[in-house]
Amino acid sequence: MIVAGALVLTSLMRSYGRVLTRLDRVEEALANAGLDLEEEFERPEIGLVPGTPVPAFTARSAGGGEITQAVFTESGHPTLLLFTSTHCGPCTAFLPTVAGWQHEYAGRLSVIVASTGPAAEIRDEAELHELDRVVLDEDGRLADLFQSNGTPSAVLVSPNGRIASRVASGGEWIGQLVEEAVGEQSDGLPVGAEVPALELTSLEGETVSLHALRGRDSLLLFWNPGCGFCRSMHEDLLEWETSANGVHPRLVVVSSGDAESTRAEGFRSPVLLDEEYEAGAAFGANGTPMAVLLDADGRVGSPVVAGADAVLELANAHVPA
Repeated sequence: MIVAGALVLTSLMRSYGRVLTRLDRVEEALANAGLDLEEEFERPEIGLVPGTPVPAFTARSAGGGEITQAVFTESGHPTLLLFTSTHCGPCTAFLPTVAGWQHEYAGRLSVIVASTGPAAEIRDEAELHELDRVVLDEDGRLADLFQSNGTPSAVLVSPNGRIASRVASGGEWIGQLVEEAVGEQSDGLPVGAEVPALELTSLEGETVSLHALRGRDSLLLFWNPGCGFCRSMHEDLLEWETSANGVHPRLVVVSSGDAESTRAEGFRSPVLLDEEYEAGAAFGANGTPMAVLLDADGRVGSPVVAGADAVLELANAHVPA
């Protein structure tokens, strides 16, 4: 009986998603006719609760490789996981927009398409629209794991591999999700702004306030041990830490990984844990590796920079010859 009820619920949720998609098209038609709906609707709270770790899975990409949940922490950026179907008309119409996002926001937002349908049709569709990072979800198992309620629908995943939003259904709400992700990432704190009053836990288990960093210039580095871009600069960073740290500025690592994996990185500098990504969000650093300078007065001393080269350039630009 429980299994039957779960199947009925899943069917209802998928039907609800299709209804939302049709309503999306009706609203667009009304708007084109000059008729606006006065009342604004909030996105329903469907899907996994934000902050929970992404489910473990193994799937095949359209190119034949294997993809696991580790894909969400490899890029160092937020990820939009989009659920589509080869038999979904609104999905087909939406895919050129999705391809545009993949190219326009490369380096800021990862967009992964999980498509349900025959593998050959999924590959043909990916080739037609020049889509990157397409996952074969032939039986809809991946959509079920993320509690997707129909197609097209999408969910945001944070760079530390946690759910960052509820499921958004229909093109309009998915577009809003993308705007939120890209907009939050590009804002940041202005130079001269006071450092946020945040408290994080050190690797030693002590509570450390960011205000306690006053008195000396610091390079605040946003890091994740599971991030591929972080891995690529790890040795260079340790070398810089040994040769330049202790001179100017002081390196302070803010890790969105767990204590065990972060400790294994071998940093000699202060390390603070930010598994919920509160500090990253406060500074507008929605990816890793990213960094910002803090001056001795406890104020933001530079724009947030992203990527290994930019981080090391920022660090070296403030080291006396």
